[in-house]
Amino acid sequence: MCAMLSSVYAIDDIIRDLKDTRTNESLVMAKTIETLHNEKNYSEKVIRAAYDLCEEETGETLPSCLMHAIHVQKLLDDHKLHICTFDFLVGVVAECAIECFEHYNVRCLECVGKPIPNLINCVKNGPDMYANED
Repeated sequence: MCAMLSSVYAIDDIIRDLKDTRTNESLVMAKTIETLHNEKNYSEKVIRAAYDLCEEETGETLPSCLMHAIHVQKLLDDHKLHICTFDFLVGVVAECAIECFEHYNVRCLECVGKPIPNLINCVKNGPDMYANED
């Protein structure tokens, strides 16, 4: 599996690796990935991120890992803004509640602004708990 050794590869490499394993499950997963990418407009980013999550899997466990990982990555891709905004709001409430309600002053607004860089980073790279490190 040559593509697994490199962090940069194309969907065609992923499909080739799956077909090379020659199990029924891998062949079905290869066809599924082709369909998701070509007909359902799943981005290469989503499929590659899922493949990265499953790089330790081999043989019979790889297709089931990919199936789950593609689902998770697609949800993250589609709802990243919602997840990041919710995380930002929870952070603001948790961090700023005491400051704002005990000492209603300008420091309250400063506190609300502190997590904004985290929000921007989250939207750019994905939520921390799911972000792939390149």
